[in-house]
Amino acid sequence: MYPLLNVELRYYQVIEGWRTSTMFSFLEKFSEEVIGCIQRMPRDEIAKALNALMAVFERDGRIYIFGNGGSLALATHWISDFNKTVFTAHLHKATRRFQAIRLPTTEEELTAWANDVGYEWVFAGPLQNYLQYSDLVIAISSSGNSLNIIKAVEFAKSKGVTVIGISGFDGGKLNELADIKITIATEKGKYEVVESVHGVILHLMTRYFTRFEKKRIKRIMQRAVFLDRDGVINQSPPRGHYVLNRSEFNFKEGIGELLKYLQDQGFLLFVVTNQACVGRGLLTGHDLRNIHTWMSLSLSAKYKVFLDEIFYCPHQPTDGCICRKPEVGMIMDAVKKHGVSLEHSWMIGDSLNDIVAGKRAGTKTILIEESDGKNTRKENKEERPDFRVNSLLEITKIIQ
Repeated sequence: MYPLLNVELRYYQVIEGWRTSTMFSFLEKFSEEVIGCIQRMPRDEIAKALNALMAVFERDGRIYIFGNGGSLALATHWISDFNKTVFTAHLHKATRRFQAIRLPTTEEELTAWANDVGYEWVFAGPLQNYLQYSDLVIAISSSGNSLNIIKAVEFAKSKGVTVIGISGFDGGKLNELADIKITIATEKGKYEVVESVHGVILHLMTRYFTRFEKKRIKRIMQRAVFLDRDGVINQSPPRGHYVLNRSEFNFKEGIGELLKYLQDQGFLLFVVTNQACVGRGLLTGHDLRNIHTWMSLSLSAKYKVFLDEIFYCPHQPTDGCICRKPEVGMIMDAVKKHGVSLEHSWMIGDSLNDIVAGKRAGTKTILIEESDGKNTRKENKEERPDFRVNSLLEITKIIQ
């Protein structure tokens, strides 16, 4: 390269300075336009779209998505995100997934429809082969006026299928037809701005459902430990007697450490206790709940343990209720409210009724055996626990 003369060098520096200045100015202006459009996104319509996508997921329907040019590239990217990225973190646990399909499904199909029938049929034609009432259509068109997009949307509407229209500028014809109208309003002709924001919206949807699926799997797989109260959390009162006030409530040795261990392992902690003293009029429900509140506060203050919920049955054995152990009513209430996976959960008790309740519900069971004469009769198969321990801290070697 020849060395620059002084005049040429000064000219070069001026030009490069202008280029740099112009480049930064352009970048700033383009960024402002895109950010402005993002801030003005129709959030209500996006929320409707998320609800519609959730509905098609729940009914196991399919999502058909299409567009021209850059919009087709977005559609292709989006089906990869929805079919794979949403579930990547837990592929082996996802029992249900999105079924997103880009139309046309292959380049061969696209060119066949375009060449043999007409380009205006490249989306509507394949859609006629697949579309069911349970499905959903996403049409992407910056102008909203592409004839092939409109034909496909009109067909979907004729079948009563929900259409999400993602457009730009004034939305065009697509905005008139779509059930859910996500329009990026900006100056006509600025396709690169519109398509940039369309990409943000599609990634927003992906991120939303990735987080939703993570929480859904966690809820489905949530492990819990169900604990009897008297004889497990506190010293069991003499046979035929009840804990009627706080002065009679004495925590068992090791219970705080055990509960902290279980909590740190990720288990939900539920107390399920028969309290016929309420049904017999020895204690009011209000007074029992006060004892439980004090019990919970004591555990949280001393051990940083937080019980997720306390369930109690106030009925007498002769009442024939479905909540008193060995019935499973209290356990199933916890399952419904907290999404517990019973096969990954445990029941810890000191009586055979506790063990039977756990087995009937589908949990693994641990019986605390103590020399109080509580379980002297011979066990039948249903009453046989999975594990037996003599102390609470032994349980930490069993539940991992």
